[in-house]
Amino acid sequence: MTFNCPGLHAREECGTHLLDTYPDLPLDQTWLTISEPNPPDGWIPGSGFGGPSPIAAWLGCLPGSCSDLAQPPACHLEQAATGPRIICQLLVDNLARPFPFTLHLRKLYRQVPFMGMTFAWPTLLDVIVDGVTHTVLCPAAPNATTDCGSLTFPERPRSVIIGEPAPPPGWTPISGIGPVDLTSPACQPSSCAVTVVNVPSSLQIRVIAF
Repeated sequence: MTFNCPGLHAREECGTHLLDTYPDLPLDQTWLTISEPNPPDGWIPGSGFGGPSPIAAWLGCLPGSCSDLAQPPACHLEQAATGPRIICQLLVDNLARPFPFTLHLRKLYRQVPFMGMTFAWPTLLDVIVDGVTHTVLCPAAPNATTDCGSLTFPERPRSVIIGEPAPPPGWTPISGIGPVDLTSPACQPSSCAVTVVNVPSSLQIRVIAF
């Protein structure tokens, strides 16, 4: 049987269906399975789905015995004009589907014009996402800025920490290292852009007198 849930309210009735009358219905031989083959966009099935299980179990009683349940049974017996019948009230919940999250990474070598530094070194970044380390290669680049690529995750992470364990010779990271503020303007619900900035490690000035 198929029920149509209109999707107009957070909680709504999806309809009723008459199975049979008790005792003609064999409780231990009739099974129920609840599924949602095509959930709405952005939602996934949550609780209340599953099976198959006998209707006797939904009543809280198997033939010949009953058991105490932590929650009231989904089905109960009701007297009707035509005799006893089984009434079931089934509640199912949907959960919001998590959106994929993409982390974009870049490297910026901040120039000091008169030092004549070059920017051709590749380097590795350690990106720790929810406790799991991902190694990202920032390739060699002929200019100050290089694209290190991106990492995509099934959902928005709880924490992101970026490190550069072995910076290129002569360069020190000064920003973009450490915990990432996922609430900053650079981060959106489904993506975040981080630039690791390096500057020359030291500046040596030689004075020559004539």
